[in-house]
Amino acid sequence: MKKFIKKLNQLNLQVVQLAGQGNLKQAIIIAQQAVNLGSSQQLTEHSEYCDSLNNLAELYRIQGCYLEANPLY
Repeated sequence: MKKFIKKLNQLNLQVVQLAGQGNLKQAIIIAQQAVNLGSSQQLTEHSEYCDSLNNLAELYRIQGCYLEANPLY
């Protein structure tokens, strides 16, 4: 489990970096991977998974995709 939490952290950091560089499309792809990893490994009770959901929601919100963002919050 620790291995997957570490991977989630790495993905979340990558999302933040990409978003900071203005590469939102790639950031969304990585954020979706993080969310998928968290749910497939049953990490939904961990804060790293919550960070992944929040990152993806924020990326959608920034792009004006509110219908996609709302359920993630």
